[in-house]
Amino acid sequence: MSEDELDYLVEKYKVKVFNLHSNEDSIKRFRNSKYKDAIYAENMEEINDDFFRSLEIFSGICLDISHWEDFGLIQKEHSYEGFEKLLETNKVGCSHVSAITKKIRVYKNYRTKKDMKQYSRHFLHDLSELDYIKKIADYLPNLVSIELENSFEEQVKVKKYLDAIINQS
Repeated sequence: MSEDELDYLVEKYKVKVFNLHSNEDSIKRFRNSKYKDAIYAENMEEINDDFFRSLEIFSGICLDISHWEDFGLIQKEHSYEGFEKLLETNKVGCSHVSAITKKIRVYKNYRTKKDMKQYSRHFLHDLSELDYIKKIADYLPNLVSIELENSFEEQVKVKKYLDAIINQS
């Protein structure tokens, strides 16, 4: 995206926060943006140097809770060691919620071109694929987006299910 597109989203839809994938291109493009205080760095498959650089430049973390569950807690990706401490020492301004399945899939990462294993999905088959949130709901900020490709009608059910999980915490 360009700065003009961010202007459009702010003016037309009153968007208050943005997230970015921490990579060299995103950092260069938005490091001097007038919106940098409204931009949050999303945790991805690994917590790398670009992520840490983004935390220094932008407003904080966009907690992709399914990535944390998948790569940090299930697969125990070594770069996720100490991630909870990052959540405690940096502002978590927004969050994504996706499905976690029991079956792993292998895919080619679009950035690294490496084969990756993944449990997180952007399509939900069963509401129980959100149950993992119960154990880490305390880390969710006030702004939580549903990052699913399911129909709007299905996402309304997801929202109700998530509300019940979050309100139990």
